[in-house]
Amino acid sequence: MKIMLYGLLMMVALASRAQQPDSLSGGWRGSWHHSSLVRSDVKAEIVQFAEGQAQLCMYVETDTVRQTFLLQLRQQQDVWKIAEVQEVAPAGNSLASVNWKGHFSVVREQNEICALEWVMPEKPVKQKKGGKNKTANLLPASILLLYPLPSDTAFREQAQRLMTAQRERVEEAGKRTVLASKEWTVKQEKITIYIWDNNKQDGDTISLKWNDTWILSHFLLKKAKYRIDLDLEQGDNQLLMFAENLGSLPPNTASIAIDDNFYVRTFILNSNMTTSESVRIILQK
Repeated sequence: MKIMLYGLLMMVALASRAQQPDSLSGGWRGSWHHSSLVRSDVKAEIVQFAEGQAQLCMYVETDTVRQTFLLQLRQQQDVWKIAEVQEVAPAGNSLASVNWKGHFSVVREQNEICALEWVMPEKPVKQKKGGKNKTANLLPASILLLYPLPSDTAFREQAQRLMTAQRERVEEAGKRTVLASKEWTVKQEKITIYIWDNNKQDGDTISLKWNDTWILSHFLLKKAKYRIDLDLEQGDNQLLMFAENLGSLPPNTASIAIDDNFYVRTFILNSNMTTSESVRIILQK
């Protein structure tokens, strides 16, 4: 019965897109198989706001993970490249091990979009055999399949609020003064940061910008440390903390520990509604 209902809903969704066969806009449902968690259910809303550009708001839930992502997509022929990813107010465990590389492939039937597929391949590992290095091909670490279905009204409204808030944050961030007095030099291309509230938990909510990309949105600081893995560019990199509010004890303060796999250094960043503090991380091989 569930399969029949699912098929009927999918037919309705495909019919609604028939006049715009290349449009991704609308509701999507699917499943995510990831190496760090059991199969999870996914619901998504896509807004194609310009030719070749779209925003995907995706909610993932398992027994231990409840997380929303905002993805910026750019079209290249029949694939949609992932240009930017934001984690939005995660609850429970995070998907810190996800490497958002690659693209969504468009699956078609009779020239109409019937699915979106994203596969994150596991990096090949070199293994020694008989004194020689041998590259082992591993199975994909993550497979996400989305199918067009009628929008969930409540989720669509939530997605629209998040997308609007993102646009407003970009505009507001340009008005605030950036304080850049802290810096650290590292030699590794990959780092892990941990962020938390080391003082009294007072409702501070922040967003984080890594270079030109917003990576965390409307995050409530807690005593528990939250992990994010980052890739560095050669030379200067900037991690900026944007205050979404002031909490009950201004200013908005966060502790950020940076681990480059050799040393861990902790910075205290303070931001308010007129200034945003940042830390400069220099990659020097």
